[in-house]
Amino acid sequence: MVALRIFTTTCLVLGIVVLFYGAVTLRQPPDTENRRLIAEYGLRGLLTITASMLLFVSTAVGAILLLRATREAAMREQDENLATLVEGTLRDHEPTDKS
Repeated sequence: MVALRIFTTTCLVLGIVVLFYGAVTLRQPPDTENRRLIAEYGLRGLLTITASMLLFVSTAVGAILLLRATREAAMREQDENLATLVEGTLRDHEPTDKS
């Protein structure tokens, strides 16, 4: 479960870094007829947004898996606590020998 937490946090941080890095470094080319510059600008923007969205989707998947694992652990603990309570109650109500 620790690895899942690290994965989820890393994906979230990397998604934010990629998004801001793209916003800071991606400059629109000057008004020009050079289609190659415009195509490179569009491709870099597309790759930046795609990478950040993939990282954010990975973050969401990691969070869902983390919630599922946490819920399962809580349910197991609840079952163990209930079993302990029932056993303790049964022991408390056992007839005692008064010979």
